[in-house]
Amino acid sequence: MGLAEAIEDAFGVSDDGKGAVEKLDIAKLRTCFSYTDFWPTDSRPYGTGALFTGNLRAADVADVRERLQVKLGEAAGCAVEVFFLKDEQREKEVCIVQPAASINRRLALSQLNGLSRWPLVLISLVGCLATTATVSGVNLDPFGAGSHPIRALPLALGLAVIIGVGEILQRIMAGRYGVKLSPPYLLPGPLGCHGTATRFESLIPSSQALFDMCAAKAVGSFVTSFVLACVALAADGGIDGGTDPMYIEPSFFSPNLLLSFIQYVIGPYSDDLGNVMPNAVEGLGVPVNPLAFAGLLGFVITALNLLPAGQLDGGHMVQALFGRRKAKITTLITVALLALGGFSGSVLCLFWAFIILAFRNSEELPSLDEVSPLGRWRFVLAWVLLNGSLLLLLPKSGGTFPSFLPTDF
Repeated sequence: MGLAEAIEDAFGVSDDGKGAVEKLDIAKLRTCFSYTDFWPTDSRPYGTGALFTGNLRAADVADVRERLQVKLGEAAGCAVEVFFLKDEQREKEVCIVQPAASINRRLALSQLNGLSRWPLVLISLVGCLATTATVSGVNLDPFGAGSHPIRALPLALGLAVIIGVGEILQRIMAGRYGVKLSPPYLLPGPLGCHGTATRFESLIPSSQALFDMCAAKAVGSFVTSFVLACVALAADGGIDGGTDPMYIEPSFFSPNLLLSFIQYVIGPYSDDLGNVMPNAVEGLGVPVNPLAFAGLLGFVITALNLLPAGQLDGGHMVQALFGRRKAKITTLITVALLALGGFSGSVLCLFWAFIILAFRNSEELPSLDEVSPLGRWRFVLAWVLLNGSLLLLLPKSGGTFPSFLPTDF
């Protein structure tokens, strides 16, 4: 499948003929290009506009796009939007020209109106509160006995701070690039709240903007999770859960690559009886400070959102860095691995496979500039975030590393 076919759903190529937007004259549009900026070697109708394949010769893509947008608009007799994309199979640049009215119609169709979006936000909030209360050990049966709902407050507040900081930083970055975002739709799941699903409700100016918005959210959530966990543990003076702990199933702390490395540095966290952490209580689990546990959950939730698949933050980052073709490959691999984990009994894997597939059909319009290089520091940041997420999520079946440091203090 080529680039043009891969993004047909996003542009609405198959149904643009049903609208009232008049199609553009390709012959007139072709006269607007020059040898020094972008020289088309092939052209064809695409939706209500045109698709030109050729060679981009100018280094400043933003400047070329702005000048072409004016010239193409004059030739077409209406406002147009100009997209520069990369055809990875043919190793050529692609310029897609569409009437602005057609693009605005596509954006309007992808948005939920006010009558449905805010009730959905409220429903997702109630769902997250319910799942967070369940994780906190609160019995939601109004006729049954159980812990008071106030017990879920520390964990709920901790998750709210972690998710909120990431969401605020993403919106600050979006404002910097002039991108409009939808309200955040919370994702209730097995771990309480699994973050937010936020849609882009306006055109994204470049792949750099797409990467920066997703990276800002991930970095903010990771840093907040770390700070919250450290502050909570320091306030309690240890890792025994404090005065009012939550009791977590030991399987949550089963060794993965990152935890195994931590053990290598600070010593094993299992006691003489084989409990996964010191002070584990038989029949209850591991005592953990609720805010510290919120920090641990924040790490896991952020790592899951960085899975390189679909419309997740990790999927957007891979697309911005390596292109659509590689992003589709990583999506297929990720979904296959999650399905394998689900068949092995992991509810969490099944949940995230469902999330990826559920948003798969909500194709977003491409960025206006997917050709300009992103710079070395973005590749370094992506390497740290994506590999750190794998260290947090991938299990390590070989047990724990021995520690070379004393642990009797």
